[in-house]
Amino acid sequence: MESSKSGSSIRIGGIAGIVFAVGMIVLGFLVWFDQPLYTDSIGEIREHFADKETTINVANWLAALFFVGGLLLFASALRAVLGRDEGGDGVWSRASFAGAVASVGVAGSGVFLSTFTVGGMEALSDGVVQAFVRADMLIYSTILPWGLALFLVGASVVMVRGRSFPTWLGWLGLAASAVMAVGALWPIDGDPEGALAIVGMVGMLAGFVWILLGGALLARK
Repeated sequence: MESSKSGSSIRIGGIAGIVFAVGMIVLGFLVWFDQPLYTDSIGEIREHFADKETTINVANWLAALFFVGGLLLFASALRAVLGRDEGGDGVWSRASFAGAVASVGVAGSGVFLSTFTVGGMEALSDGVVQAFVRADMLIYSTILPWGLALFLVGASVVMVRGRSFPTWLGWLGLAASAVMAVGALWPIDGDPEGALAIVGMVGMLAGFVWILLGGALLARK
């Protein structure tokens, strides 16, 4: 009976991972992909957020739901499986879960900042608006990738060594985390549309695909 309940919880965690990954990919392409950059003119920034205020607020609410109800549930189920696989003190599975928790915290700060900026933009000066847009970009494309990279690395190390997941998924996770980490360095060249920024977007997409595959495998257990 206990084994059946445990298996059901693991499957729910897997489904949560699938929902999170699909949801973030859809929001990325439909809402965030065309958001203005801090290098754009202040007129373009204000016009964009004024025209799409409702859409952005809904996207922020959904993102918060996906991170808390999707990523955390998936990470918890993944930790349970990987912890048994790893044995011992479970350093890598613990590190993976810590990365997921950190990612939720970072994403939460980004959601708050975005909602605050869009809702109060009329009362903010041009310089403050551009500063908020820059901070939002740094949160999602510089800080968040490090949390997700830790999540992927911790889990992937156990996958490569263990037996609960195919080895290729572990190697894919390590590769995706490396690409994310490199892409997060885009502020060095200062170009939000440069080569490093593009690498970062590819890394984030690969990370979401990894979560989608991991969730599908968990849902079958």
